[in-house]
Amino acid sequence: MNIRDVRNLLVLAMAADGREESEAEAQFWLMLLEPYDPVDAAEALKQHYREESRRAMPADLIRRMDEWRDQWENTHRGGPKPPGWPAAREATISGEELGRRVVAAGGWEAMLRGQTGPMPAITDGGTGDDNRS
Repeated sequence: MNIRDVRNLLVLAMAADGREESEAEAQFWLMLLEPYDPVDAAEALKQHYREESRRAMPADLIRRMDEWRDQWENTHRGGPKPPGWPAAREATISGEELGRRVVAAGGWEAMLRGQTGPMPAITDGGTGDDNRS
């Protein structure tokens, strides 16, 4: 995040709460928000004002963005993907998207077999020992 991004956030905040533009405030916000993604910060600000009537502060945005990061890391659910998230993790499907795909496929069995043929055998990773009883 850079000073222009912070000023854009403060313009949004000014529209919501009537605060006055201040270079000192912009510099202070930049000092706290610099490591964060500006798109995530804008979304955190919008969500703050959807749920709160009090003036937003950097800590409010940081708390939301950190919660999103934690949710993503722990459950892959909720909030935007944290900045710099490894691309390989994007292939993991869970939460609402997994549910949507299961329903669209016609259930778990249809999804797992790709709607073509019987369910595949579950083995111990290729040693030939079938784990099904």
